[in-house]
Amino acid sequence: MSAFTTSIRPRRQVTFSQELLTQLGAGVGDRLLIETRGQEAVIKAQKQITLQAFDEIKKVFRQSGVGEAELQKSVRS
Repeated sequence: MSAFTTSIRPRRQVTFSQELLTQLGAGVGDRLLIETRGQEAVIKAQKQITLQAFDEIKKVFRQSGVGEAELQKSVRS
């Protein structure tokens, strides 16, 4: 487990160290999901390529005309 320290600047901006981002597997264009657990925060990388693929899947699904209920039913059978 590693620990990193950063400061919150006046406009609530934070800079993450390259070492932290490397350990998370995050790079330029990726997003960081921050989940709070009480007064602790867990940071998870969301790869931009994955987010783009998910957006494309949602787009094709909307264009297909298949409803969510129908899709769920076909997955269960």
